[in-house]
Amino acid sequence: MILGVSIPAFFVAMFIENPKLRTLAFLLVGFLLLHGLYHATAVLSSYYDIDFLEFLSLSVAQPLSYLVLALFAYKLYKLGDTSHERLRLQLH
Repeated sequence: MILGVSIPAFFVAMFIENPKLRTLAFLLVGFLLLHGLYHATAVLSSYYDIDFLEFLSLSVAQPLSYLVLALFAYKLYKLGDTSHERLRLQLH
């Protein structure tokens, strides 16, 4: 399900002209793909009892998806921080 959500988000991200917003959109798509991979491998590892898939889901896909989400949050914070500074400079 999450993997399917990332497809429309990818197509929307391709048409964003602002480079900072496009970066944010692609980071969100990356998070959705990695988190979907985590869920898919977690379900398959529990259903088929394959240790490698469990390792892949818990040790690779989940930390990477959280790292991309944290990077998305940081970029969003920095984008909001710079636009706030720009607005404050325009008001004075």
